[in-house]
Amino acid sequence: EVTGVQTCALRSPDGPVLDEAGVEEVLEQIRPFLAMAGGEVELISLEPDGLQPTACLKISGSGATINSVRVEIAQRLKRNFPTLANVTWD
Repeated sequence: EVTGVQTCALRSPDGPVLDEAGVEEVLEQIRPFLAMAGGEVELISLEPDGLQPTACLKISGSGATINSVRVEIAQRLKRNFPTLANVTWD
């Protein structure tokens, strides 16, 4: 069944499914630290299908801390979702 194969391909071995709920689960781990720096992160869109699965995020705040958090968010998402090819910022 094609749907079963697709679901299997979008799931990391021990992690969440590459869908909006799964991405939000990872973002929830980061939000408390980002809030301490006066920032917030929001999932704008997720395109999990195709050859280049992409998550588009929006981050608010200022300073070097926000840039560091941006790198950490991208790393965590890619670690949790090996099929995620791109993390873009709006």
